[in-house]
Amino acid sequence: MNRRPMIIASIVIVGAMLLLSAWAWVVLPADALVPIHWGAEGGPDGWADKTVGLLLPPAIAAAVATRIGACFAVTSVPRPRCPSSAAMKAVAACGSSPATN
Repeated sequence: MNRRPMIIASIVIVGAMLLLSAWAWVVLPADALVPIHWGAEGGPDGWADKTVGLLLPPAIAAAVATRIGACFAVTSVPRPRCPSSAAMKAVAACGSSPATN
């Protein structure tokens, strides 16, 4: 499996998040509060200061992408092939399963 497109997409997305955060950092005043949670009705109900509100989302996205990439790197073993239908019919005819033999 080629993981390069997934890695490139993750880097682009996190990079875009960082660029947007850098732009918002310059535009927002120093004491600005940023909404970080929205309730069921769609309105913001959680607020954080500018530092947390702008840097935490890209940091979480980078951590998740890194963790998923690490999981794929560790678990990339070839899957066993499924037994052929003829072999399965032979096992069924004997009345036993391959796990008990």
